[in-house]
Amino acid sequence: MLLSNCKKNKNCKIIAINLNDSKLKLRLYEIGFFPSSKIKVLAISCLKKTLLVQVLDSCFAIKKNMAEFIEVEYV
Repeated sequence: MLLSNCKKNKNCKIIAINLNDSKLKLRLYEIGFFPSSKIKVLAISCLKKTLLVQVLDSCFAIKKNMAEFIEVEYV
């Protein structure tokens, strides 16, 4: 399942990040988005274009089109 399709406040685990852009993929790894990381969608914007997610002990806002490259599963 993709992160962009996750329900709010459900705990998930990142399975894979399917990006071809190695710089962007490395940046995601640096801030905690890597396989086996725990992640939770805290909020979804009104227009459903931005997600507020919690990874490790930090919160990040990411665009929905970026979340479509992150594969997750419910824990």
